[in-house]
Amino acid sequence: MNHFAIEDWADFARGLASADRKGAMQMHLDNGCGKCAGVVSLWQEILDLAAGESSYQPPESAVRTIKVSYVLEGLRKTFPRGAQIAKLVFDSFRQPLPEGVRNLGPRARQLLYRAGKFAIDLRLDSGPDRASLVGQVLDSTRPDQGVADVPVTLFKSRTRVLKTVTNRLGEFHFEFEDPNGLRVWIGVDQERPVFINLLELEAWRVDQSHLKNSGVTHGKM
Repeated sequence: MNHFAIEDWADFARGLASADRKGAMQMHLDNGCGKCAGVVSLWQEILDLAAGESSYQPPESAVRTIKVSYVLEGLRKTFPRGAQIAKLVFDSFRQPLPEGVRNLGPRARQLLYRAGKFAIDLRLDSGPDRASLVGQVLDSTRPDQGVADVPVTLFKSRTRVLKTVTNRLGEFHFEFEDPNGLRVWIGVDQERPVFINLLELEAWRVDQSHLKNSGVTHGKM
């Protein structure tokens, strides 16, 4: 039994074969060719999948995450060689609310980052007029002591807006008007400064808007 080519069956499945060609191919299937029937079935599955892909819209949360990743990658090229990007290990906004609580309203956000042997504890509080960022730099090899006299710089986009130095307990404090688009640069080591990007928090915060539809929220800044 002669079989039709794979590309012929692709045209058949898409309805592009001529009337005569389509009739001959249908007769071939009706005569019980299992091999060609399998090829047609495969092409139909591919077409169904392609039709579904064309109407698929990725979740907004995924889009925002990808955008933040591109921002971070672009910023990475401007870092001094050896700069450490701190990893977020705790975020109070991502913790479940107590049972029976539907909305705590505006509240401060507690964050913990790690970069090598350093831990950076942050508290981000957004009030009606001004926001504040309070932090402490700790050394895991000396957990009972803060890291003193460390320069800390707050950036808005690519512009430095505030600069301070940690006190003897490793603490620092900033106040500002707009809490969005912030980055923190901590000079714990001249050759390996620590970088914290708070932009990723904004993407996650906006992504939680779908929880409001279910009656559950984690509060807002």
